[in-house]
Amino acid sequence: MPSIEIKFSVELHPVLFNKIATMSAKQTLLIPLSIAALSMLSSCSLTVPLIVFSGNSEILRGSATGYLDGRGSIEFQSTQNDTKCTGAFEYKRRGYKGWGTGSASCTDGTSADFSFDAATNSKGYGAGEDSKGRPFLFAYGYSESEAKEIYDRLAGDKLQKYGNEVLPAGITLKRNIAKSRENDLKVLVADVIPQTVKITAGRYQGSGFVIRDGQRKGDSMLVMTNNHVVGSNETAGITFSNGNTYTGKVIGRSGQLDTALIAIEAPPMGISAFAFCYGSRPQIGESIVAIGTPLGVGTTVTRGIISGIAGSGMNTLIITDAAINKGNSGGPVLNYSGEVLGIATAKMGGIGVESIAFAIPMTEALDSLGIGPKDQAGATKLSECGNPLGKAKPKSDK
Repeated sequence: MPSIEIKFSVELHPVLFNKIATMSAKQTLLIPLSIAALSMLSSCSLTVPLIVFSGNSEILRGSATGYLDGRGSIEFQSTQNDTKCTGAFEYKRRGYKGWGTGSASCTDGTSADFSFDAATNSKGYGAGEDSKGRPFLFAYGYSESEAKEIYDRLAGDKLQKYGNEVLPAGITLKRNIAKSRENDLKVLVADVIPQTVKITAGRYQGSGFVIRDGQRKGDSMLVMTNNHVVGSNETAGITFSNGNTYTGKVIGRSGQLDTALIAIEAPPMGISAFAFCYGSRPQIGESIVAIGTPLGVGTTVTRGIISGIAGSGMNTLIITDAAINKGNSGGPVLNYSGEVLGIATAKMGGIGVESIAFAIPMTEALDSLGIGPKDQAGATKLSECGNPLGKAKPKSDK
């Protein structure tokens, strides 16, 4: 049987790719990929080589071989070390389409499970999770441009780094008051929507949120977002909930995470900054709210819970089932005290993968830019996130 070589480039968020590619001490997890066979004799097979290019030039090579009896095998090897992965998959076909699951094990001691969706007899895409809880996405049988479109649909915006690292000097943030959890969601949302912004930078668009109000003399307003939202641009348009737009300057870009900082030199009056969670981890099962400006439909609010915490150190990600769509990137993920737990940054989809989205924790986000909060001298009552507690507002009638 002749083999078909398919090459494509998928630009991955560096944090997500590190969770895919770095197994231990820079060893590489090789993404297990799967394929459905062509409608030929059941004894025939189709072997498809794949090449996956990451945002940091890591190259993974391997092949998947599928048979009409609903089974197949996979093997991959890193081009940078000797780590090898092998595995098997099973799939079911319905005409020219199908779906399946599989698993793989690697010589570095890790393993991975995955699910895939076969769009045709020779094309498809999927997602999975390795034994350390790190997620991955893949596509097979598509052209480079088609693969990118699939990834954009599954993972939100193109999540690579842009521009050189820029760390703003001498910025220390105030610890703002956390709202009482006695407030209902309607009251909470009304308070925080003015602090959430739409960001437009060249052809890029996303969300952001105010972390310093800029009302003191000589201070600029500071807005935090994702690096991929501002792209390689040095300035960005910041639109507030009242429709007013201001020009901001990109003053910070992380060299580690997908975070960026924008300064507005002549900010609007009366806009306060978010309280944020620094120094503590959100709790699994905790109720959260995601706010952003997705898909050009204006500001939206979605609810969910903290589903899990993946990774460790600067590679930590918050996992949530809250709906996060293209344009939500860079927006705040809040607890019911109005404290920002993390920055919405990506989502996943695919057969067997539903409602999985990711946020960068605020501790890592601020640390990646060299920013920290002031100590709470004299504060007697603090929230779990380390902020002074405020009084509850009256609940709404509806």
